[in-house]
Amino acid sequence: MTKKLFLILSLMILCTTIVWANSMPIYMSEYPSFNIAPMEDCPIEIEKEILTFDINEEDSTIATVTAHYKMLNPTDERIELPMIFPFVFDARKGNISSVTVNDRPIEFAVKRVGDVNGLDYLKDKEAFEEAIQIEGIIQKINEPVYQMQSFNEDADITVYSFDFNDEQEGRCEISYNINPDKTLVVINGFNGYGQISDGKCTVSKHISKNHKKASIIVLGEDTLENLEVIEGHEVNIEKDEVVLKDYIIEQLIEPEKERYAINNDEEIADAYGVVAEYIDQLYNNGARVLHDEDIIYSLSYQQNLSVMLYEVLFESNSSLDLEVQYFTNATIDREKSEDFTNTFVYLLNPAKGWAKFGELDIVINMSDRHPYIIDSSIPLEKGENGGYTASLKGLPEDDLIFTTYTKEEITFIDRTKGRLFRNYFGTLLLLIIVGVVILAAVIYSVRRIIRNNRKKL
Repeated sequence: MTKKLFLILSLMILCTTIVWANSMPIYMSEYPSFNIAPMEDCPIEIEKEILTFDINEEDSTIATVTAHYKMLNPTDERIELPMIFPFVFDARKGNISSVTVNDRPIEFAVKRVGDVNGLDYLKDKEAFEEAIQIEGIIQKINEPVYQMQSFNEDADITVYSFDFNDEQEGRCEISYNINPDKTLVVINGFNGYGQISDGKCTVSKHISKNHKKASIIVLGEDTLENLEVIEGHEVNIEKDEVVLKDYIIEQLIEPEKERYAINNDEEIADAYGVVAEYIDQLYNNGARVLHDEDIIYSLSYQQNLSVMLYEVLFESNSSLDLEVQYFTNATIDREKSEDFTNTFVYLLNPAKGWAKFGELDIVINMSDRHPYIIDSSIPLEKGENGGYTASLKGLPEDDLIFTTYTKEEITFIDRTKGRLFRNYFGTLLLLIIVGVVILAAVIYSVRRIIRNNRKKL
């Protein structure tokens, strides 16, 4: 019997381990940072780039990147060169910082030029590189601003404004009907909404002292009818008309200019194109009721590949210093370790557009929390101050990819602890099963001893 118990125990451990092996690891991808590129063929040379990563002491998944370029115009002519700096825009992180020429800030515009939403450079390098081809980016820059196709952006739309009069807090629900073949509804200020069937829709709102207003905006033909308060508060309803494009710009985009780094008319037009294209996509996919917050949030994840556009004047036979500074985030990974590994990626490929690339110096200043680089695509030397450096002649073939960690290497113990952490519930189940089986074995053994002693008596 004891042998049978041990056999059962072994099988249970094996089965539990299989579940353990299939448990989900902890992994969160982030986007790479980029090098600068010219928008057209030019004779300008990069004599030297000094690339510095300053990893944040408080959060070692964040680094301030400073790319300092010594650039040369070897010709006898003045050149005014349009340049781009690609980046993946994220409103949550504010990754735009500054561009300077000879220590003086220069103006730049931001334009959205592509979509890398959901692409992971470390998991699928080929797909990511396909989405960020410089030729495609430049082509997108030169395209006109997108114009809405589903609705006439210069036509009037109807706005129903709701003012809830009650002083008491509470819930209000309103129902209405639309013709889904002719109308798209955008709601503002309501907490919930739904489309039931045959064009019947509802909206709801929690009324409070500071939240008493809301609106329903009708795009296309105004087929809204049977507007009825089915629960809640007294409400005043006003009906007005406004031009569709003006509404999107004035009511959706301009209030969010700071959040989405929209600084001028050109960037407003660019943002409008993103929103207009997103509305078309949703409408063509069958959506007939949208929330305005969902629409404006499209500026974060639709066409999130962006570029900073700026012009630099190069005097004849002279050099200048150009510097770009911004924040970048690491991909965090706990698939094979106790602590997270942080992997930073810097794409050097855009710099291949320059006439010549001289030297590349890399400086990585570590944080106390993640003081070690355990893997790098480019050989690095550790200095006395704990940082890492490299000095290269010419542009390397590989992009810069380096991984930081809390220790000098991921040990067997780290990997084992990592598995235990990732599979907490599987491990807990294993321990419970082992405990139950051992307890059963002990009880069986004790009862057997007692029985044998009784027989002897």
